[in-house]
Amino acid sequence: MERPGTTGNTLLYITIGSYAVIALSIVLIREHILYFRIGFVLLLLGALVSVITSVMSLRRLLNGRCRTNGSTGLNGLNLILGIGPFAVLLTKIIAASQYPVMHDITTDTTNPPPLSAALLLRDATDHTTTYNPALIDMQSQSYPGIKPLISPLPATALARNIRHYMQEHGWEIVSSDDDNHLIEAVVTTPLFKFKDDIVVRLTPEDNSTRVDVRSASRVGKSDLGTNAARIEALLSSLH
Repeated sequence: MERPGTTGNTLLYITIGSYAVIALSIVLIREHILYFRIGFVLLLLGALVSVITSVMSLRRLLNGRCRTNGSTGLNGLNLILGIGPFAVLLTKIIAASQYPVMHDITTDTTNPPPLSAALLLRDATDHTTTYNPALIDMQSQSYPGIKPLISPLPATALARNIRHYMQEHGWEIVSSDDDNHLIEAVVTTPLFKFKDDIVVRLTPEDNSTRVDVRSASRVGKSDLGTNAARIEALLSSLH
């Protein structure tokens, strides 16, 4: 006969260990110590272990073993803790399924603003800065509202406003070419510290200025709508 709470304690310790693995994987990805895909596998393993221990605790609660050895509270706690990572993961998977598998969004799919500075900043394992024409139809169907902004302001005033917006939102401006009216910045995502590159191109016209924006992730297949939302927010601030 097992001692009171023995199995409940063991399951709880394993769950706590899985949380440690998840936290470690996030740190390793954030600090670029581990390649992000390997880090995600480690994170998934941690979540899988936690949900397995949660299921085991649920079974013990249902078959009444906990009442005989006094571990009802431990198994109940483990059930709640163990399901947490799985619930978060499931939410992310459902959210990801609602977005197209693309990571490079632009207001001008015919002549996208060039990611010139980003070309020098990206690693060999990062996505290329060359725009893929196969994204044109996908973007038009998924993000039909991503269009150039026509502003009555001159390019110099817009450039000033754009730089202010970038600085205000913590973006790192890596290039500002006044002659060609190009501004490039790097955006760091909060959790995993992934780098996204953004470029704004200003084209002076008769009595207005056309604003084109391109935002592209360096890694990952889907950006979960992040780049499109970033472009929309920037353009909205210029109205």
